[in-house]
Amino acid sequence: MSTQTARSNATLPDETRIVIVGAGMAGLGAAFRLLEAGINDFVVLERADRVGGTWRDNDYPGCAVDVASAYYSYSFAPKHDWSHNFARQGELQAYLEELATTPAVAERLYYGRGMAAARWDDERGRWLVETSDGTISAQFLVPAVGILNRVSTPEIAGLDTFAGKVFHTTDWDHDYDLRCRRVAVVGTGSTASQVIPAIAPEVGHLTVFQRSAGWVLPRVDWRVSRLEKLLMKHVPGLLRARRWRQRWTRELLFPALLNPGRDLAVIESALRLFLRMQVPDAKIRAKLTPQDRFGCKRPILSSDYLRTFMRANVELVTDPISEVRPHAVVTADGREHPVDALVLATGFKPYEWVDAARVVGREGKTLDHDWREHGARSYLGGAVHGFPNLFYVVGPNTAVFTSILFVIEQVIDHFVNTVQEMDRHGLAVIEARADAQDEFGAEMTDRLDGTVWTSGCTSWLLHETKYNPTLWPGNTSEIAGRLRHFDALAYDVTTAEGSASELPRAPQFL
Repeated sequence: MSTQTARSNATLPDETRIVIVGAGMAGLGAAFRLLEAGINDFVVLERADRVGGTWRDNDYPGCAVDVASAYYSYSFAPKHDWSHNFARQGELQAYLEELATTPAVAERLYYGRGMAAARWDDERGRWLVETSDGTISAQFLVPAVGILNRVSTPEIAGLDTFAGKVFHTTDWDHDYDLRCRRVAVVGTGSTASQVIPAIAPEVGHLTVFQRSAGWVLPRVDWRVSRLEKLLMKHVPGLLRARRWRQRWTRELLFPALLNPGRDLAVIESALRLFLRMQVPDAKIRAKLTPQDRFGCKRPILSSDYLRTFMRANVELVTDPISEVRPHAVVTADGREHPVDALVLATGFKPYEWVDAARVVGREGKTLDHDWREHGARSYLGGAVHGFPNLFYVVGPNTAVFTSILFVIEQVIDHFVNTVQEMDRHGLAVIEARADAQDEFGAEMTDRLDGTVWTSGCTSWLLHETKYNPTLWPGNTSEIAGRLRHFDALAYDVTTAEGSASELPRAPQFL
């Protein structure tokens, strides 16, 4: 019997100290760090029948990470033998499955147990987490579901009448043969930039519908040699040095993004030259030339996306889609584009946390109510006022344009250290203060103002109110520093005996 089958059949305990929701990168990382800290009383709930999260759900052709592999793995579980400088989806999924086989982690994983709802019981000072296998009581609730999980489906007239094959990239139908068919891809973001070059050589005709052009950086990729893998494994410090170099190479872009001016103009000029080299046709190149500032939308990392539009069987359409008919897509100019299969590469809604509607805090308040209207808000990206002992991993304003995995580690360590601090002081409940949360939110808004992300583009990073609940307005060193310290005055706390308490003002851990 496999470990997955065993845990799927196992009965959930009635109570535990910590419930982690999700067994992707964030959830598995939290499990490892808790075990390293000697905190063993927890469970990990996974709705699917295997781990993986984003890398399980996205297996479309060409799927790969857009962060160099050495930097996109946990520091506590480094991998020296990636096959490419930018790892492919299957390899990333295998990496996570290997982490999940660690005995101490595997025995705390419960498959097929998604969180149906969670309600804070103020009298007991516990979270009551509902699953398909009953309700489990926990002191802490740790949603580790990430932000790339709520699919964004375009509202196009007649889409439901399409007679051909239609699917979102997160639900790729591998049994459907694209060869020699007329295929349309809606969207030209990061996902589409991987799908389009992967399927273009095999389809009969590929029509790409673009709403706006994105900036494209070349992806410096190579197949890692056996010698390189051996060196990474056996030369002390070499893998760490590569991780450091890859991190700070990405960080070099930040000053230009935070203060868009001459430096950003130089970057844009270089990328226009790259576009010219990839696309010699002036008419096609004009369609692929971005109108927004570099970085306002998530940049595309690819060395074959742009030149794919030079293929004879690929057409780039920039006229808006007006409707979908049973066998065609119709654009605003009245043109009908015959299509056999329709691929929706339309991304996600990162500001709509997938479980927010099902998390009920004090006084019956749901996360979804406030976050949907105003945009997701928190204190320091994890704790939320009105929701005691709740700590998000990859919560509001923690996304970065380098490696989210680096930030996930810092957030997890912050949570683990908070639990240890509570133990040292005999605390049972901790909740972000309203004024601390408001102050943090105001700081994020103020610091994002004047950056490239508020320069006027329409981006999935922005809430409809134009509030940015997604990004951290600085580099990874700063967010790591902020998460390293515990500000006691930012929280209301309660002792195990039920009385209010205060913690010393000075940071408790470094």
